[in-house]
This record gives sequence, structure tokens and C-alpha cells, in this order.
Amino acid sequence: MKNTVAYFYDAEVGSFYYGENHPMKPFRIKLAHQLIVGYELYRKMNVYQPNKATDQKMTDFHSHNYIQFLKRVTPNLLDQKHFGSYVNANKKFPMLDTQNSGVFGGKLDFNDGKDLDSYYAVLKHDVGQSDCPLFPGLFEFSQISCGGTIDAAIKLNHKSADICVNWAGGLHHAKKQKPSGFCYVNDIVLGILELLKYHQRVVYIDIDVHHGDGVEEAFYLTNRVMTVSFHKYGDFFSGNGRRPRHRRGHGQGLRHQRATAQRAHRRQLLRNLQERDRGCAHPLPPRSRGAPVRRRLAGLRQAGHLQHDVAGPRLLRQDHQ
Repeated sequence: MKNTVAYFYDAEVGSFYYGENHPMKPFRIKLAHQLIVGYELYRKMNVYQPNKATDQKMTDFHSHNYIQFLKRVTPNLLDQKHFGSYVNANKKFPMLDTQNSGVFGGKLDFNDGKDLDSYYAVLKHDVGQSDCPLFPGLFEFSQISCGGTIDAAIKLNHKSADICVNWAGGLHHAKKQKPSGFCYVNDIVLGILELLKYHQRVVYIDIDVHHGDGVEEAFYLTNRVMTVSFHKYGDFFSGNGRRPRHRRGHGQGLRHQRATAQRAHRRQLLRNLQERDRGCAHPLPPRSRGAPVRRRLAGLRQAGHLQHDVAGPRLLRQDHQ
């Protein structure tokens, strides 16, 4: 039986810009889309433009104050004068919520006793840092990213798709009320929450080179979500994925990590993926993929930007050798 694939893409996503020399480049999503069109892979999929996630939907996980901050923040916030005016104008916001919603199965204090002024002062530092810069359209970018993942989860819930793809998603570092590692809103957590409306349990498998700490933390207390992360460790972001720590309460035993050093990470992960025929993206033997891929890439002037700035280009090229 043929699987139905749903592919989510918003043409606007390639126009957002984190800043000069920043490794996060949404333009790559546009390049990936050009490859999909160039290879005519879109003929094998149902293509959708995702709905943009609403403020209310984002607060299924994130705090209300944090989402309102992202919605209204601008690069001018780095100016102390503008920042002071912003804080004074927004003291009407309710204090941070400290009670998780039902599926988390427990109560965590995310407020840490900070008053509202302190909260915005912390956010100013976190959002304005080099990893998570302020850039025009930040909130809209987050809406597109989350919207695709949430729509994908809905498709899966309604059994109108077997496989869903959202290249704009995967922002797995974002926390309940703070950004981290290029990520502002955690689309994966929101997608899993959507899946939990129809499914008793969800397994989340993360094969990014970084530890999926934001998703793991979000479901730390529940036994309804198992998180599995394969990542590189050492002097490497996020620095907290090397030693397993046991979950608490109902979440005990539902967190698994496979942390490896750089060379071992590349070798082991790629070997594990390639040894399984069903996991192969190409119907060609591994050693014969290089030529057709290079010919197609030659038609893209900026194809070189597809390499991974953090893990290095060999992570993408190794299966062609």
C-alpha cells in the first residue's frame, strides 16, 4: 500500500534573515524546496501552505507573557531607552503562569519568583544574544514554523496522511518561556500536544546533531511521551546531553540518549540510517548517488549553503563517498 505524503511549505519562509554570519539560514528551506521542484518530487506528495499558528495555539505550551513579548519585540528593543518604555507599557500583563496543562502531569515553577520587570530584563538578554538575535519578522517566522508542524499533526490525527514533512520546523531547543539555540517557539512540542489529543502515547526521535533538550524538558514529568535523542556531545551546544538523567514521577524511564563524539556521531548515525533500505531517500546504491545529485545541484547557484555550518559539510557528503 502506497504511503500518502503531506509536504508543508510557505514561500515567505525563505525571506527571513537571522543576520550576517549567523548559521541559521531560513533561505535554505527555499533551496530545499527548489530541489523538490527540480527533482519533481512534489508529484509524489500533496503540497500544502500551512496555516500560521495563532498566539493562543502557541500558549498551549509557552507562557502568555513570552508569546506576547515575541509578538511585539523589535530589534530596537536592544536600545535601553526603547526597552524601558516597553516594560512600563506592558506591566498590565498577568504574572507568569506556573501550572502546566494536563498532559504534563505535574507542577513546575517556571517563574522563579521574578517580577515582571525582571522577566523582561531576562528576556531582553536571552532574545538579544547572538544565538537568538532579534530580526524583522521573528514572530511571523515562528508562526510559519509552528503552523506547518501543527497542521502536520492534524493530518496524522485524521489519517489523511501517513508521512508529513515541514522543513521549517524542528526548533527543538525553545523552552516554555525563553529562546535557546536559534529556536524561539518549540513547534515540536506543540505538534506532539496535538498528537496527544488522539493518541495515548507518542515516541519522539531526534537525530539532529544537537541534543533535543527543549522537547525533553517539556515532557519531563509525563509518561505519555518518550523522547529519544541521538546527538554529538563534548564542547558543543547545548552541553547537557552527555549523561542520562532520570525523569521524575510518571516520566521515569521515558528518556533515552545516545551521545557520541564528532567522528563517531557521523560514522554511527549515517551507518545506522543507510543500513536500512526502507530508510533510504534514494532508490540508488549509496556509492552511485553522487553523480545525479551533483548534476542537479549544479543548477542551483547557492547550493553550497546547504552544508551544515555547525557539524560540517562532511555530514551531508559522506553517503556520496
